[in-house]
Amino acid sequence: MRLFTEREIRLIIVGVAASTVLSISVAIIVSLSRNAATGPAVTGTVDDRFVLRVTDLAVPDDLDRFSMSDWYEFRPPLSRWNVEQIERFWIDPSEIELERVADENDRRIRELFQRIP
Repeated sequence: MRLFTEREIRLIIVGVAASTVLSISVAIIVSLSRNAATGPAVTGTVDDRFVLRVTDLAVPDDLDRFSMSDWYEFRPPLSRWNVEQIERFWIDPSEIELERVADENDRRIRELFQRIP
């Protein structure tokens, strides 16, 4: 004794699939209409006051020191350095104004956000 015939099982599967597609479609439409109603109007252009450019960020003043424009070789290149050579030339990155640059960038970004209405 079977509970459903093959035809009834197919109809149930088709009905469940159609209901699922319909409910997902309605959920998507409702979600999109809510976002459109509450979101800002997009015009395709951005106000220049709210654009963050590379020139808006602070760069260390001694950046020229890292430039390769006046570089010259004063010793033959080494494939491996020993500890003494590393210690002689090592500069701790935190000493290269990283904290000052980070603070200055944070300040400029805060000012940028304050200009947003």
